[in-house]
Order: sequence, then structure tokens, then C-alpha cells
Amino acid sequence: NIDCRGNSMALQPPDPKFVLRGTGASVNTLHFCCRDQEGCDPILFSGSANGLIHIWNLKTHRADKVLESHSGQSVLWIQTLQGRDCLISQGRDAAVCTWDLSGGRTGVIDHIPLDSYGFCQCSLMQKSVDHYLLAAP
Repeated sequence: NIDCRGNSMALQPPDPKFVLRGTGASVNTLHFCCRDQEGCDPILFSGSANGLIHIWNLKTHRADKVLESHSGQSVLWIQTLQGRDCLISQGRDAAVCTWDLSGGRTGVIDHIPLDSYGFCQCSLMQKSVDHYLLAAP
């Protein structure tokens, strides 16, 4: 784009295709998940400052599930393991939680306390099919 003086202008950002509403707080982290059975639609996980994790259906543009996590403290990081049935979250409550989301479940199956209350995120590396390495601040 060129203005009337011949100077180049920055392009405007595109309009969004849709907006996901309902978190009730600022969103700190996002994670897409597309791995699963064939024919399943991709989903989006969002972690909010109010401790909620939303599992968004990108076909309906609505939350399929809302998980209450980390004692209402900010969710800093989320990651799936082996598809969409296992979720790991890190919160401002200085804990990492593992969630069982299979068969409609929404429960925490493991809780790992951390010695850090900062805003640094964990990192996950898959070493082999069923072995992962988690680095936590």
C-alpha cells in the first residue's frame, strides 16, 4: 500500500474468521491438538488468568469442556500427550497437573509441586513413544 505522498504503509491485519468468547479473564496460553482418530476435528486448549482451561471445539466455536484448575491461579502452560486424552498444565500455584480427559473424564491424575512461582513455562520433549522429559523452572 502507498499513501498519497508515495510512502509505503503497513497492511492492516485481516479480520478474524471467528472469535472464541467465554474465558472471563485474559488468556495466557494456547495449544492446538490435531492428533487423534481420523475424522476428529482439531481442538484448541486455552489457559486463563482465572485458572480455567477451556477445551474449544473449532467446528462449533464453543467450549466443549471447562476445567477448573490450579486453585483459581493463572494457567501458564498447557500441552497434550498422545492425542487429546492426556493434558499437562502448569499454573501460578507452583504446580504441574496431569489430566485424564479420556471418555469424558475431567480429573487430575497427578499433581507435581514446583519450587518456582515465576512466569517461566515448562517445556516437554518426547524421547520415545511412551517416554517424555519435562523441564520445569
